[in-house]
Formats: sequence, C-alpha cells, structure tokens
Amino acid sequence: GEYGAVPLDLQQKLKTMHVHACARRLGIDLVGLSDRNDGNGTMDCIMRSPGLRPRHIGYICEKMPKERLPKGVLAVFPGRFCRNGRELRIIGGRKVNITALTYLGDDDDDSGSWDVQDQEESEAARDIASAYRVKDIKEVDLEQYPRFIIPNLGSIPGDKRVDILLKILLPPAKVVFEKQEEDMAKAKVAAELRQKSELMKETRKKKTKEVQEEYRYTRFKHLSDEEMNGEDPNINPYAF
Repeated sequence: GEYGAVPLDLQQKLKTMHVHACARRLGIDLVGLSDRNDGNGTMDCIMRSPGLRPRHIGYICEKMPKERLPKGVLAVFPGRFCRNGRELRIIGGRKVNITALTYLGDDDDDSGSWDVQDQEESEAARDIASAYRVKDIKEVDLEQYPRFIIPNLGSIPGDKRVDILLKILLPPAKVVFEKQEEDMAKAKVAAELRQKSELMKETRKKKTKEVQEEYRYTRFKHLSDEEMNGEDPNINPYAF
C-alpha cells in the first residue's frame, strides 16, 4: 500500500486481538495447554466455555458450510449437560445431528425451557467471573465444563498457533455475532412495538374520557349548577 507493508510483529498482535475477540464471542473464558497424559507428552489446547450448550453448537453448525464445525476442533460436553447423561464429543469436520443438538430437553413446555436457560446463564456467569483469579489452567477441573479442544496444538511452534486458533474460531464466532445482531434487531423492534402499543392505549383512554365528558356536557348542559353537582337527588348527571 501507500504506507508500505504492515510489520510482522503488528500483524501478529492484530491476529492475537482477533483471536481474543472470537473467544469472547464464543463464551471462552480460559485457554491453556493441557497434557493429554498419553505418555507421549501430547499437549492439547483447552478452551473452557461455561455457557456453551449442545444446542448452541447445533445453531452454529446449521449456519456453517456443510453444517459442521471446522476441522481440527472438538466440542466436549460433560454428561450433566446431555439428555442421556453421557459425555458428548462433537468432532469438527464431521456431520452432526442438528435436530438433536438444538433440542432443549424432554419437556416441550416453553416456560420450562426458558427457566433452564436462565439457570444456565446464572451458573455460567459465576464461572466466568471467577476466571480472572486462575493463575494456571491446572487449577481448574476442566472435565466438569463444556469446552473446545484443539488436539496436539502444543506441537505447533508458538508463532503459528494464533493462525490455527483464528482459522478454527473465526467461522463459528462470525455465526454467533450475526445471530446476536439479529436478536438485538428483533429486541429493538419488539421494544418499539411495546412503546407504540402503550401509546395507543393512552390515546384510547384519553379519547374515551373526552367522549364521556362531551356526552355529559351535551346531555346535561340545560341543568343548573346545583343539579349538575348532584344536589338534586332525582338527577344523577353521571348516569348513562
């Protein structure tokens, strides 16, 4: 360009910032390398996402090319987050059952489903709030949380890892961003409709009152002040 190429160190910093933005969009609050304990020193990248649920992966996959997560990543859910009580592993690059993933639970009742989501959000918020106190990822029992895993990322040179992270996280993060923007737009429209509805109610109420006052005046304008004030027991000016 006119000002020359972007320095490599700046490019790396921009990529790192982009990775952080994608991670936040996906609800990731902890990232670190963890020994797989396979005897070979394999180090996997673990990305904890307390608020992640199988149905979220279903929504994401539905909008992704070929309806699947990017290759090179796993989404793992402990059994307590799954209907059958068993751990669920969604492998990137493989087709998934979107209907099963997006199904909230055994009860079709909407109110129950929303209660479940509210409870999940509250629990996730507590976990995310405590993440800043973690000094080492080994302090956290990651097996208890929903998480993304990039297998064997530890074998990749440090300066190349950000490219892999960006390649994997950017597509689903983009889907989440677009969904959130859509939800915000719907919420704005809903708020405007509620405001218009309230305004219409107030207008109707005011109009009704004006009509009643006009009717009262027209019907009883020939009466004296004493009669209008109800001093004549034979006349009720408010009777219609």
